[in-house]
Amino acid sequence: MTEFFVGGNKIPLNTITKVEYTPVTSPSKNGVVQIFVGAKFYTLAFPYKQKEYGEIAAKYILENYGDDNRKQHYEKDNEGVVYDLVGVRGRTMKVFADRVVIKTAATLGNLFIGNATDGEKTIYYSDCIGVQFKESGVTIGYLQLETASGMMNNNQSNFFNENSFTFDPSAISNDRMRDVAAYIRERISEAKKAKNAPSVVQQISAADELKKIKELLDMGILTQEEFDAKKKQLLGM
Repeated sequence: MTEFFVGGNKIPLNTITKVEYTPVTSPSKNGVVQIFVGAKFYTLAFPYKQKEYGEIAAKYILENYGDDNRKQHYEKDNEGVVYDLVGVRGRTMKVFADRVVIKTAATLGNLFIGNATDGEKTIYYSDCIGVQFKESGVTIGYLQLETASGMMNNNQSNFFNENSFTFDPSAISNDRMRDVAAYIRERISEAKKAKNAPSVVQQISAADELKKIKELLDMGILTQEEFDAKKKQLLGM
């Protein structure tokens, strides 16, 4: 599919310049895809009961809109993604084998309570100390990656910390988030082991080197003069 219709307007995918997606977060709210074509924009909305189909459509548009240059950037940004998650309070998280990328978009709710942020943070497992994970229930859940710098500068609630991803059951199930938390903990553990592993330095003795250059001499690759000079160098003569 290279084009689709919104309200009778035919929109080729390669003419779209920007897409903003707000997923369904509760049965009382709609999912929304805003599609920008230059200065114009169109809105696609779908109710909670059509969440599955709406998310499939949104994902297809996000992956295929724009020109080839934008698609190449999209593919590069998403290469190696293990989990691609859309949470609540404007949070999204991409989990890779060596890092996590958390994006935060300012929302009306965050503006209202004075915790509006807008940005992106990349956290490498090698910089992590641990993981805090709270399942969603009466309140929303969160997954927070703990780092030394984050703990020193942490004067925010875990729900608003820049290293936190927030979610609720309408966006992601607790079972899925438990899997994500377990995967990240495993990767952090492996990164710690790699960091603490002693480096192995292979020591090559002078005798071993002499043996090698003698073989080169016998093969005719080195002349007698070159062999003698290298021998003196190795023996410190």
